[in-house]
Amino acid sequence: MVQKTHGLPPMKISTPPSPSLAHAPRVQQGSQMQHLQVGQLLRASVVDVLSPQLARLAIGQEQVMARTGGGLVAGQQLDLKVAQLKPEVQLQLLQPKNTESARVSLLRAALPQQQPLGSVLSQLAGLMPQAPATAVSLLAPLQGLMAQLQPLSQLNGAMIQAALSQSGLDFEHKLLQQKSDGRPDAKGQLLSLLAGVRHLPDGPWARALLPLLEAALARVVMHQAGSLPAADGAPPEWRFDLPLQVADESQTVTVRLGQEAASEDSAEERPWHLSLRFELGEWGLMHAELRWAKEILSSSFWCEQARTREAVHEKLPVLADWLSQSGIRFGDLVALKGLPPIEAEKVPPRSGLLDERA
Repeated sequence: MVQKTHGLPPMKISTPPSPSLAHAPRVQQGSQMQHLQVGQLLRASVVDVLSPQLARLAIGQEQVMARTGGGLVAGQQLDLKVAQLKPEVQLQLLQPKNTESARVSLLRAALPQQQPLGSVLSQLAGLMPQAPATAVSLLAPLQGLMAQLQPLSQLNGAMIQAALSQSGLDFEHKLLQQKSDGRPDAKGQLLSLLAGVRHLPDGPWARALLPLLEAALARVVMHQAGSLPAADGAPPEWRFDLPLQVADESQTVTVRLGQEAASEDSAEERPWHLSLRFELGEWGLMHAELRWAKEILSSSFWCEQARTREAVHEKLPVLADWLSQSGIRFGDLVALKGLPPIEAEKVPPRSGLLDERA
């Protein structure tokens, strides 16, 4: 029997050895929790512990009573993942002790399955003409997802900002806070499409589409895991995919954005860094590393091939002139052969499977 306190909807949590699971029955009409979707990540905090087996949790703007197996303390933060919705909501506990355990759990689940978004969109384009009549309702949502593919010639700061907004990194936060900037969210689109495909009659098209959508969703989850606070207290770093159309191919630019750690003896504003990782076909791999400090922009272009470095080096005066005309103060602008120090330590494979620092 589950107690009710202050009219809060009940929630039952069981704690088998591994992984821990939380089971929640239907919640009250109008509750934000009615909008949960499978695969969604939730952050819960323990408001108070009423008994060893009963606690009150805050999830978003709601509070629920939870029957647990014990071990929770007031103020504890829990990371949950929606495992299923019917016949009852089932949440998987991802963070029983600390943030690093949540990061490791998410990465272990996502890494083997994920594919870069550009690769997925390219394969989806090949499947679209083969869609059966039973899948007509999915064509518009699929086109909406594929609209994220943009020409390389249009790459600019506004495109990167828009890509971050619709990357899915803060999908759960926007959902629980009921906030939206009007842009489509990649994770929301993928979850909706997965639900639609799973309701289709079994057939070759559905069987080909399902793993692609799951791979794209795993990629978003992997980036979310990479954006969690690090165990060593390093500043958070946001990672997301920017799918681009390069000539006749779909490419994925992996974007990394964050602030550098503050020095102990400095009260100055921490510098920002932006990293763009390009696959340039026969021109090889290139990293563009930008640093913004004291209103001065510095940039290093690390090129896998010597001829790519030479081509970039020849264009640096053009970049310098454009920055000057735009009123942007700049420092070093250099083209180098090799990998950035942080990338050279791990030498990521060209497959992209492990191209994210865990």
